[in-house]
Amino acid sequence: LLVNILGQLAGQSEEVQQLWYSGSQFSEDTPRLPLYQAVFSSFHRCYTERGVPVLLPGVMLKGQAQVQVTLHQHICVQLCASVAVLPPVYFPVLERW
Repeated sequence: LLVNILGQLAGQSEEVQQLWYSGSQFSEDTPRLPLYQAVFSSFHRCYTERGVPVLLPGVMLKGQAQVQVTLHQHICVQLCASVAVLPPVYFPVLERW
């Protein structure tokens, strides 16, 4: 779910991006992790999924047919795509993780 959210944020308003990328800003809020921290934290807890060959639909490369990829490959591709379109104002948030 978090990886899907990463893929959708580029087309969202600045306010929506700020909420997801920055997490909670006020002590009275229910604590929310910044999105990148949540992705890394969740992936770190996926012991079983990282240890067995969980295959997901991959991406088309160089006009070749889509191939199955591991969870690790899927997360890496989605993170890289997200960082490529990340507004510069959120770089410091990303660099913390």
